[in-house]
Amino acid sequence: MSSRVLLLAVVPVLLQAQSAESRAARKEAALGAALAVQITRDIHPRQLPELNSYLEDLGRQLVAGLPGAAEQWEFRVMTDYEPVSTYEPLSLPGGWIFVSTKLVLAAENEAEFAGMLAHAMAHVALRQGIRQSPGDVNYLAAIPVVTLYGGAAFGDSPKPALLPAGYLNTHREQELTADRVAVAAMASAGFDPNALLSYVSRMQSRVAATESTLPGLVVRLTNLRNAITGASLPTRHRSGDLFLTVRDEFRHELR
Repeated sequence: MSSRVLLLAVVPVLLQAQSAESRAARKEAALGAALAVQITRDIHPRQLPELNSYLEDLGRQLVAGLPGAAEQWEFRVMTDYEPVSTYEPLSLPGGWIFVSTKLVLAAENEAEFAGMLAHAMAHVALRQGIRQSPGDVNYLAAIPVVTLYGGAAFGDSPKPALLPAGYLNTHREQELTADRVAVAAMASAGFDPNALLSYVSRMQSRVAATESTLPGLVVRLTNLRNAITGASLPTRHRSGDLFLTVRDEFRHELR
């Protein structure tokens, strides 16, 4: 078979695959938008223009280091998501990122905050939710929102035993992948990825392993260390003064 004939035979197959992927992506984005509406109704919204503006700027800096991240990113601030209390962002298909104010207060510096934001964005950029669906994006609707794309892992997660069969192992593997991608995105934006290691170590140690949907802490920290070893680390670290200013102003508002 000539190369021309082979190309003519392969192109329709590739186009069909791309079309199916495109349709799945549209369904996934529609699901994400629907879930975002639901969550927006349930959360206690905070009118924090400075924090929202800061989030958008930081997200734009991190997205450059993410693979295939062509999403229309939307960042929201939430004080809580009932019945879940979370110290990490909740991310949804289509680029929706809900950042808990608990994360803002728990992060000790800008690099820790950026690391968790990059981790949440990595879940979306990798389209991990749809990639573990058994052929039907509607399957995602059966998964608790708080475990769909991260979120609540350092808070009140659903019991691992209550999740669909086969979901938990895939979910934990995707958490490890998102950590590796977050390390690369952080380094690309000039942040020291060791800060993500620090935050995960400090926060996940508070959660009993049997109650968590996350990978084991030792496994996760080893995965992060390996990713950091292989990353091109920034030669100059950012001061994070703006984050500290925004965080301190928010603390003042809560009093």
